[in-house]
Amino acid sequence: EWGDRVTANFDIASYAISTARQTDAGATISGASVTLSPPAADRGYTYSEQVTVTATAPPGWRFREWRGALNGTTNPATLTVTDDALVAAVFEPIYYRVRLETVGQGRVDITPPEEAAGYRYGESVTITAQAAAGWRFLRWDGDLSGIENPAMLIVTGEMDVTAVCVPVAGQLFLPFVVRERSTP
Repeated sequence: EWGDRVTANFDIASYAISTARQTDAGATISGASVTLSPPAADRGYTYSEQVTVTATAPPGWRFREWRGALNGTTNPATLTVTDDALVAAVFEPIYYRVRLETVGQGRVDITPPEEAAGYRYGESVTITAQAAAGWRFLRWDGDLSGIENPAMLIVTGEMDVTAVCVPVAGQLFLPFVVRERSTP
């Protein structure tokens, strides 16, 4: 009838945001994180709420791009909530160079050989000094130290390794410079 009361109850819709940390191929990355700010807690997010999404890479990896409800390479990024969403942060490995030098006469070898891209963070390589005839290996300098030869090195960034070789005792090493004489 006219004049009867009608009561309506409304619930505020809430939406969930799920996150993933992966490689380009979809494998999960251990140690990576994707954080949401503000955090959802138990309430979820409301329609049109702005959420800052931040990807953090573990050592040896870097953030590459967003997939799912976000796209692009901006990190952190802002997501405007319109529905339940999945946000995937894609990470890629970082490759590093190991530069080898010799002081004195000899050479330095590395196993496995460096690929075109370099070595991945945490990769183990074996470095061997080969002194020339009449020379002996003395020590390592740079990012490798000690006298062990061959020696193991764990790649943790761009690295420089120098093998120091010295003349064998009892042999005389005289560096010399050859100059051409000009005739008048």
